[in-house]
Amino acid sequence: MIHAGSAAGGAVLRGGDLAASGAVGAGETGRARPAVQHPAIRLTFMPWWIHWDTAGRTLLQEAAARFEQSHPGLSLTARRGPQGGGISSGAVLSAILAGNGPDVVADCCTAWVQYLQAGAFANLDPYLGRDDLGPSSWARGQVQALRTPAGQFGLPVYNGPVVYAYRQDILDDLGLPYPDPAWTWKEAADLWSRCAGEFHVDGRPRHRYGCDFVWFAHQWYALEYLFHGFGGAVMDATRTRARFAEADGLRAAEWVYPLLWDGVLGASVGSLPHGTAAFDYRGGWDIPLDATDYAGLKWSYVPAPRWPAGRATFSTNDFWGLAATGAHVEAAWELLHWLACEDDWQRFAMRTTLLPPSKAALWSEFKTVLEAAAPGLKGRGLEWFVEAAQGGDGYPTEFFRHRHIEVEALLGQTLSQIHDRSVGIAEGLTAAARAVDALQTGGGGVPPAARTEP
Repeated sequence: MIHAGSAAGGAVLRGGDLAASGAVGAGETGRARPAVQHPAIRLTFMPWWIHWDTAGRTLLQEAAARFEQSHPGLSLTARRGPQGGGISSGAVLSAILAGNGPDVVADCCTAWVQYLQAGAFANLDPYLGRDDLGPSSWARGQVQALRTPAGQFGLPVYNGPVVYAYRQDILDDLGLPYPDPAWTWKEAADLWSRCAGEFHVDGRPRHRYGCDFVWFAHQWYALEYLFHGFGGAVMDATRTRARFAEADGLRAAEWVYPLLWDGVLGASVGSLPHGTAAFDYRGGWDIPLDATDYAGLKWSYVPAPRWPAGRATFSTNDFWGLAATGAHVEAAWELLHWLACEDDWQRFAMRTTLLPPSKAALWSEFKTVLEAAAPGLKGRGLEWFVEAAQGGDGYPTEFFRHRHIEVEALLGQTLSQIHDRSVGIAEGLTAAARAVDALQTGGGGVPPAARTEP
């Protein structure tokens, strides 16, 4: 994935600080859940990007003790997981299917569909309904991305909307205005176009992109948000029919590709510190790193532009899943409820990894924590992350229901051909949509548009 970022932040919490943080076991309403006595059960979980040094293990023990205090009879063990622990998603999936895996697991990105198609995760709808938990605590796009027509099969690990960092000094040098936070996609394209071009380093020319943009040249992973921004979608509600070749989807693609071709936008190629991009998308794990990576620069954050259908940003679809094969699924739901629906764990993760919380209401607190841990971010516009998270602007990647690996390869090939200009935008996306629809209905598939000679 792009976690809307890529590298883990450092631990900032010392032993004892978790208890002093004011965290309480609170549900969606903020009320403490009454303690329920359970028979003696040991639960295991694989957390997300926890540091496994001595300090990290000590902090995990503190968190486990807090869980055990509020859930009498349940004891908790953390295992190294696929993110940060060196264990692959495939190994975890195999263990779950064999009946000896973790009770709750956090994992990333496209791995969700592998767990889903293998039947590894339990449907959470009965538990959410029983506990009267609606989706309003989390970004709507994240909840939707982890939902299928059969039910909710995952909950968000953290909320990772994207905003843009930009070099104010570059705009100053070019005599350009700083972007207004209410800017539109047209104003963004104009400003980025005026930033792009040749500049010199040590007397040698280099190309500067107006923006390093959330759009991959040869992968389909980060398309969802832009199609939503233009009023369209990648797929229909059943996840069995492609919509990216409909009028709104084509409009989004026809906006972004000329800017990529002209060198105005970079597809994850520019660098803000080196001046090869004037704007860069940032989010999730990137945020605390910006305090040091951008030290000495004149810079700030600005929200994503308003697209024709409103604000939309890329967001993570990293997930918690409840193993369907565990011996104690009911008790394991209590653990997942604590991890994803209450505040204790999210405050723990926020302070130990600077991981943004999944619950929108905690983002104001995250801003305070982050500014204390990374003073270089103060006054840089962190409020735009808060606004995006609390406004539900994030749209993670969703997955087609059937034959995911084939669909992913097909769309990646199509995007490569469009980016290389060996096939037209409408021609390529229309042919790919027909091919995806054929795969979803069990047909033999339709080949993508034929490569045209230049």
